[in-house]
Amino acid sequence: MTGIFHFLIGELPVWARREHPALRMEQAQRGRPSLGGRFVRAAVSLAAVAGLLVIGVIVGTDFWRRPLTGTLSDQAFAILSVPLVILNLVMGISALATTVGFVSELRARALWDMVRVTANGIDLALRARWSVTFVRFQGLLVLAIGGRLLLIALLLWDMVAFQGGFLPLLSSGVTPAVAAPVAVVILALAMTAAVLLPLTGMGLDAAFGLWASTFVRGRLSMMLIRGVSVLGREAVFGLLLFGADRVRAGQWQEVSDLLTWGVVTSAALLAEYGVGFLNLTHASALWTALPFGVFVGAAALAGALLQALLADQFLKWAAQRGQRVA
Repeated sequence: MTGIFHFLIGELPVWARREHPALRMEQAQRGRPSLGGRFVRAAVSLAAVAGLLVIGVIVGTDFWRRPLTGTLSDQAFAILSVPLVILNLVMGISALATTVGFVSELRARALWDMVRVTANGIDLALRARWSVTFVRFQGLLVLAIGGRLLLIALLLWDMVAFQGGFLPLLSSGVTPAVAAPVAVVILALAMTAAVLLPLTGMGLDAAFGLWASTFVRGRLSMMLIRGVSVLGREAVFGLLLFGADRVRAGQWQEVSDLLTWGVVTSAALLAEYGVGFLNLTHASALWTALPFGVFVGAAALAGALLQALLADQFLKWAAQRGQRVA
């Protein structure tokens, strides 16, 4: 997983490198699973992936009442969209649930005071734990990003099969009208956003959890904050998906364009609606229903970059608050 980050951002920060003591200490706390444990984990993972695919097929075929139709990318999207949405929810909840008790864990191991008196100790410990979140859930990230890359490959295959006429056909009637070269650039930005959002979304959830962990003063408060955070995450997830789908279906025409734009963009950032950018049939319906909707993918890319900046800010706030609490 560190290789992916190195490819995306170049040289990793010192605290994110495997040889850094803070990161090595965090990874050591997890321990190394036995051969039997790794076998069980692999079997459970395969069963979970198979289960998600079955759910995708059931939803995509409306409980086997209708066959898969459309282009190859349409059929793949019908199967993969729901599993990818479920993966996003699981990743967000997992990142929150495993970081919100971080400070309490250090106190329980009698390490909190040592971290506080070490120069930049709190900041390094928080960022090391933040990095470990990606390592811990790298399997989920690989599935999430791999599913998106598959949808992108099939989308490009369909575009080539239609000899370049597929995108202009589906982008006709959008407001404002865009030329085919501009539509290609916009689609490329949307694809980039869809691939980055699992990374930036998990990073923001983990950073928020670490910031929230500085408010935890005991086991009861940790359970309370963890429960409220997870339930709040699920509620926001569901409401944004519901709202964005109503916008795409053209059922919120009486709502202001600014609000519908906010709902759709927020759903792309926080509720996995961005995977819809990787299917032209789905995306074109949104482009048509929402004025200037063709630019939602570009807005989501800007939002992904904002998520990365906000995650860094939450880590800074957590370090500042950690210095003030005993």
